[in-house]
Amino acid sequence: MTGDATAQTIRQLLGAEPLRAPVARAMIDALGLPPGSAGLDVGCGIGLQATVLAEAVGPAGRVTGLDIDPGLVAVASARAEAGGAAGAAGGDAAGAAGAVTFRTGDMGALPFADGTFDWAWSLDCAGYPAGDLAGPLAEMARVVRPGGTVAIAGWTSQSLLPGHEALEARLEGTCSAYAPHLAAWPAADHFDRAPDRFREAGLRDVETRAFAGEVRAPLPAGVREALASLVGMLWVEPDGGSPDMVALREVLAGVPGGAPPLLDDPAYHASFACTLTRGTVPGA
Repeated sequence: MTGDATAQTIRQLLGAEPLRAPVARAMIDALGLPPGSAGLDVGCGIGLQATVLAEAVGPAGRVTGLDIDPGLVAVASARAEAGGAAGAAGGDAAGAAGAVTFRTGDMGALPFADGTFDWAWSLDCAGYPAGDLAGPLAEMARVVRPGGTVAIAGWTSQSLLPGHEALEARLEGTCSAYAPHLAAWPAADHFDRAPDRFREAGLRDVETRAFAGEVRAPLPAGVREALASLVGMLWVEPDGGSPDMVALREVLAGVPGGAPPLLDDPAYHASFACTLTRGTVPGA
C-alpha cells in the first residue's frame, strides 16, 4: 500500500473497532483455543485481534501476526509494545502483549515451516470478500500441525438504516464497497462459499457459524462514530450524486422540523453479522 492508503486503512480499522470488537471476541471465544498454544493471525492489520487471541491462549501461549503491509505491521508492533508497557505498570494489557509478535509476509507464501502453529486465523482478509481462497487456505493448513485448527472470518451483512430498508437494499445492490470485488469473481469464489474451499483443501470437521452484533440508542460516542464511518465506507460513489446517495445524506442529516438525524433517533437500532468457518488439519 501507499502511505496514504495505509493511513486510510488504519483510520478505518480504528473507526470500526467499537462495532467489530465484541463480535470478533465472541468468534475467538468460540474457537476454544488451547491455553499455551501457538497461533498465526493472517492479515493481522494493526493487531487489534492479535491481542485478543493472545489473551485467549494465556501467558504461556504465543501469537504471530502477519500482514503484507509494512506500515500496518509497524503500527501493530508499536501498539503491542505500548500494551506491554501498560501491562508492566499494571494496566489492562497485562500478560497479553508480551505473547504477540508481528512480521511482514504474504498469505499466499507464508514464511513458516510446516506444522509451526497449533492454529491459524484470518479476519476480513483471506478470501474476503471474494478471491483466491484456495492458495492462502492451503498455506494456512500447511503451517498448522495435524489436528490443529484453521479458521477464517469476515463481516457478511448489516442492517444500518432502520425504516429505510428499500433504500438500504438499493445501496447494497448498486454502490456497496463490496460490489466491484464480488462482480470480479465467480460465485464459487465468494467468501460465503468458504466451506467448499475448506473441504477441497482436505480439512475435516468443517463448520460455519454466524455471529450477530447489535447496537441501540442512545449510542455511545465511539459507536456513533463507528457507524458513521461504516456507512461512509460501505456506500461510496465517485460523485455521490445519484438519487439514492442524496436520499442517504438526507436520512443521515435529518429533516428540519421533522425526523432527527438517523443516528440521533431515540429509536435507532442496527444489527450486523460476521461468519466464521473453521476446519481441522488432517493427519493427527
